[in-house]
Amino acid sequence: MSFFVRRRARTKKRPIPQLRLELLESRDLLSKLQAPVLALVPNSAVTATASQSGNWSDPNTWQNQQAPAANDNVLIPSNVTVTVDTTTNAVHTIRVDGTLQFATNLNTNLLVDTLVVNTTANLIIGTATTPIAAQNQATITFTSNGPIDTTWDPYSLSRGLLSLGTVTICGATTMPWVGLAGSASAGDITLTLATLPTNWNASDVIVLGGTYAKVNQDEVLTVQSIQGTQITLSVPLAYDHTASNGIPVYVTDATRNVVFQSQDQSTIGNRGHVMSLSNLVNVNNAEFLGLGRTNKSVVINDPELDSQGHLISGTGTNPRDRDPVVFYEDGTSGNPAAVNGSTVVHSPGWGFVNHSSYANFAIDVAFDVNGASFVSEAGDEIGSFSTNLAIHSVGTGDEEFYDPPRVAVQDWAHEGDGFWMQGNGVSVTNNIAIGQLAAGYYYFFKPYAPPGAKRGPQRFAHKLP
Repeated sequence: MSFFVRRRARTKKRPIPQLRLELLESRDLLSKLQAPVLALVPNSAVTATASQSGNWSDPNTWQNQQAPAANDNVLIPSNVTVTVDTTTNAVHTIRVDGTLQFATNLNTNLLVDTLVVNTTANLIIGTATTPIAAQNQATITFTSNGPIDTTWDPYSLSRGLLSLGTVTICGATTMPWVGLAGSASAGDITLTLATLPTNWNASDVIVLGGTYAKVNQDEVLTVQSIQGTQITLSVPLAYDHTASNGIPVYVTDATRNVVFQSQDQSTIGNRGHVMSLSNLVNVNNAEFLGLGRTNKSVVINDPELDSQGHLISGTGTNPRDRDPVVFYEDGTSGNPAAVNGSTVVHSPGWGFVNHSSYANFAIDVAFDVNGASFVSEAGDEIGSFSTNLAIHSVGTGDEEFYDPPRVAVQDWAHEGDGFWMQGNGVSVTNNIAIGQLAAGYYYFFKPYAPPGAKRGPQRFAHKLP
């Protein structure tokens, strides 16, 4: 896993605005996304079909006895299970009507632009009884051939995992973060942890939380070796990290052995994303690296289509909800989706997002997220954020809620926040926020307003060291 470091400009602090009532326009949300998602993978476009259950690399698994080639559109029919056991060719699309699973004892990499899991289908990357073995890595790489083709995909939903069905992911259990046994000083080459770390390894990249209130001093470091609770670093610390008032100095390892990553992380518009339109999701110990196409540094620009279903020129340049992990309008009934022990690393927008869904996020880590790390978006969400860590936000630093272009499209949570709650249906317990450019926790007073309604934001902000 690779990290980049972005220096944050010092931002002039704005006074906390007084509560005001403001007339807001309703958002034109993309609803009923199931049809647009399935339109990306029609039967008419299929060029490679699995004819029987078997390994991806086995020619006998496929019609014409040939594994999918580069740019193929792949179909896994119902009642067929295909096991990824290799590094695949870079295919264009995969539609799973049956089961796509990953070998748990091999290093694997599925290269694909768009992966769609249909309503009765399954994606399995390890299970609770048979997780991906700690010495192996299972990877999905969202490939890039330049910008999204908006003629084929006017909603810009492609280039990512789009799940309408069941997703089960279980990587090797990893301790997400731990406190130091004491303080650390500039020039130190070792760190002493309060607890023995689980599944931390030499060459892992770790993040040590800063403790200076006025300037961010989070440090991105590489582990040279680990001996018990003592970590030897590849370079000395640049800053002092001081425990105070019973709060330790926290260090996190965001590396996991199940990885979703963008092939092109340098161009925001070419990145992948993970969107679930089903609550039949259970994710454990996965890393979402360099994902997300929603850029919270600029104003949201959602796609608008004409009467022929074509993208209207000038729209869709920065659609919302193309984030590393988003549950999109799954509904708030039934059992909750769950994301546990997972990480989001480097997002230009948000990190873990609950949008009008029922989802529980626990012991997850978001590092280097631009807008807000953990978000309940629309105000009708239920579920929980429990024992999570948000560290080192980047954000705009602009805490002005009444910027007209953003108000018009209700574009919030761009400041650089740890936790952003639009309503009060999601419980927030035992979380940690470190190095946030704006605030550790923001609460909006009321959910999104329908036309003609009035409301204003209420800020209750914590900023932890």
